[in-house]
Amino acid sequence: MRTGAEYRQALRDGRRVWVMGEGLIEDVTTHPATRAMVEEYVVWYDRHFDPEWADVLLAPADARGKRQPWAYVIPESSDDLRGMGRSFSKTTFLSAGNITHTPAYGHLIALGVVTAVQDCNAAPQQIANALAYREQIAGTGRFLTFCGGAATIGYRLREDPSERNALRLVRETDAGVMLSGKIGMHTSPAYAEDVYVGALNGIEIDGHHASFIVPIGASGVTTLCRKIAVRDVNPFVAPLSNRYDELDGQMWLDDVFVPWEHVFLVEPSPEPIARWLLWHHLYGWLAKSEFTLGLALALTDAMGLKQHEPTIEYLVDMIAEVQTARSCQAAAELDPQFRGARDRPRTRGVVRRRRLYR
Repeated sequence: MRTGAEYRQALRDGRRVWVMGEGLIEDVTTHPATRAMVEEYVVWYDRHFDPEWADVLLAPADARGKRQPWAYVIPESSDDLRGMGRSFSKTTFLSAGNITHTPAYGHLIALGVVTAVQDCNAAPQQIANALAYREQIAGTGRFLTFCGGAATIGYRLREDPSERNALRLVRETDAGVMLSGKIGMHTSPAYAEDVYVGALNGIEIDGHHASFIVPIGASGVTTLCRKIAVRDVNPFVAPLSNRYDELDGQMWLDDVFVPWEHVFLVEPSPEPIARWLLWHHLYGWLAKSEFTLGLALALTDAMGLKQHEPTIEYLVDMIAEVQTARSCQAAAELDPQFRGARDRPRTRGVVRRRRLYR
């Protein structure tokens, strides 16, 4: 696990980030539109070194006495799922569920890539590449975010259907592929280091839908983010929008090179990757519900409505929704279904292009 300072320094990678209404952001770690969110991610990393958080964020010690962050564990048991779920719950609640994409979420994306290529019965080298990338994420703490790969609205409205895809394959080489195009809106691209571009991008290789891992700081990449959330200059007046603005954005690619090691042939959406992501999403939504319930209880007390029957009915409805969601999460983690390699479905065959699988 790297430190928050190391993460902050990693963002100074020459990336081109534009924020609408702000222009080109020379340094996302210092600009007023992005600085606060960077610091929230810095705290996310540093929290793993805080003894008070150790039992929440770190798995039990292994045979060597090492405690791995739950954020980067490959779950192999119900206990692992419970530990990971508890860490997701505690950390997402701190922002009332407003930080939806964390480095832990990024690891689940990488884990989903492994699941996807395994389920597609890809060649051994393709699976090895996915496993190697997941290990890199776990070993370095590199921040990966997710994009389904859909095109921008402008692309989708083009007259020629052949020009409506998000990406265009410029050329292939023995080392990789060159891509151009524009990817639609996705979350936290200004703060991540890599983007997983899903199979909705429209590129097919040998008849198989292709997805890609693209670094934010790669040559030819420009990230265009929406306007910052409406906020008061006084952070006390607007604490959520001042601190937790993930700045959804598009990614524009101009002859961007992607090595074959980061090209994955998967099914079109919905991809198996989303299985892991939805788990994290549910904890984010649960955090929003719990935060809202807490506000409702506090306001009920402050406004003297504890004996007001319509208010009590609303509170009971909210409590039921929150408890139902939490119970479903707990049940899924206590009674999971794990599949081994022998259980994976056989699909349309194995791609064995030499340059992709050597």
